[in-house]
Amino acid sequence: MTDNLLVDPVFRIRTEEGVVQASLPGVLAMLGRDAVFDFPGLRPHQRHPWHAFLCQLAVMALEEAGENEWPDRLSEEDWRGYIRGLTPDYPDDAPWRLVVADLARPAFLQPPVPEGSLAGFTGMADANAASPFDLDVLVTSKEHGEKGKSNGQPTAEEWAFGLLLLQTFSGYLGRGNQSISRQNGGTAARQGVSLTFSPRPGANWKRDCRVLLTSMDSNWDNELFHQGSGLRLLWLDPWKGDKDDALSLCNLHPLFIEICRRIRLTLGLDDAVSFRVKGTEGTRVEAKHLKGVLGDPWIPINVGTKGGAKAYNSEPHYSVAHQVMFDTRAFEPCLLQRFHPGDPATGASLTFRVFSRTEGGSDGYHERIIPIPSKDRPFFAARHTDAAAMAKYMARMAWDARVRVLRPAVLQLLQASRETPEFKQPETAAWASRFSDTLDRAIDEAFFPALWDCLEAMGEASFEPHFLRPWSQCLIASVRREFKRACASLPVSSALAYRAMAKAECLLEGSLRKNLVIKEAA
Repeated sequence: MTDNLLVDPVFRIRTEEGVVQASLPGVLAMLGRDAVFDFPGLRPHQRHPWHAFLCQLAVMALEEAGENEWPDRLSEEDWRGYIRGLTPDYPDDAPWRLVVADLARPAFLQPPVPEGSLAGFTGMADANAASPFDLDVLVTSKEHGEKGKSNGQPTAEEWAFGLLLLQTFSGYLGRGNQSISRQNGGTAARQGVSLTFSPRPGANWKRDCRVLLTSMDSNWDNELFHQGSGLRLLWLDPWKGDKDDALSLCNLHPLFIEICRRIRLTLGLDDAVSFRVKGTEGTRVEAKHLKGVLGDPWIPINVGTKGGAKAYNSEPHYSVAHQVMFDTRAFEPCLLQRFHPGDPATGASLTFRVFSRTEGGSDGYHERIIPIPSKDRPFFAARHTDAAAMAKYMARMAWDARVRVLRPAVLQLLQASRETPEFKQPETAAWASRFSDTLDRAIDEAFFPALWDCLEAMGEASFEPHFLRPWSQCLIASVRREFKRACASLPVSSALAYRAMAKAECLLEGSLRKNLVIKEAA
């Protein structure tokens, strides 16, 4: 398998005419025409790594060619020429081939081996060296639902995606298995947050590329990265893996496509491909001290916690997502989550693509798409402080609904003999948590539609709590519904059932009035 990604039709694309195959430049050309419905070979958690790679590649290729504005409808041959402009020293396209026998030369996402030999290169622990799925940051967990299997011999597309996930999205997996630089530590992940305007990838790719290309001079720290062009494709240079072998950011382009592992694909009998890896003593990029704050255009920066700024690394639960959207004291918004000139007037959503990594494993992939009504766009600019105040108040009310209203009432229901509920009783606390968690899921689903309704009710006025009356009514109804479900399903002694329900309902209604009822405006 010596496939050349610049020439060979490696990638499957779903179009109006059905599934076709295209080279890497062909993919870019079809995205530019918005002809791509989706990529059948791409798993959900691979969408952002693939999107980011295609954006970084396209923008750096155009910039290298001297383009400072987004060109429309480039052909496959145009893109092939632009990409080759990034690797002029390789007329054979070695950096874009999956397998290159000459170890002194790079292969796709595989750096040259300065030792000149693969001695010391082995398979990864508990991994099948003949499977590209075992390179994937998510599916290396054997129990995970995304564990993949290829029908027969793995395809070039599967190897390309496996390499991409390994090299641009990996975390720390023990000694010698270093993580990427664009994340806050080895157990974090490179998250993706941006505005999207279409369910099809082409429109979002073009928009992100346009913003990146026109923002090159103004949106990156010139003291952090190379003042000129800088190294763009980190697999072009040899890498021995020593501690002093790390690349300094001052020598890199702001959009550099990184690698974090020493790996080579090799051909065996019957042209079967397998991978061999060798651990490294240090990371490829010297940036641990920055905690992922490298100007990644898809990563908001958490500035509201102790220990200094660090890359966003949370699931998109409403309690965090609203801060990412509006609260600049908690999160500095990333470049691509902001509105820019030329963005479509309608159809905007804030999209979170989040990978949750744990020590030596993962909690899976989380995607959230939050539609943004056109009339509420001012709250993402001049009026973001009003929106931040309202969303923060709503989140606090949601916490009160779960912790101060529903949870005590359910505990009282289970502890009929007590005058007041005991919060630390293990048996009943577990039951109460179940209903509190169910309520939280309902709140999570309702939060942003309710936020838009409350912002609309506020209009041009400044934020006041009385504008949250629709949210108050929503929470009260949700709490009562969950409490009713608890009364019908919890194991309450029949002898005490009437008394238990009466006491619990009395506590519930009092807590509702105290914590969730919004008083009339003066």
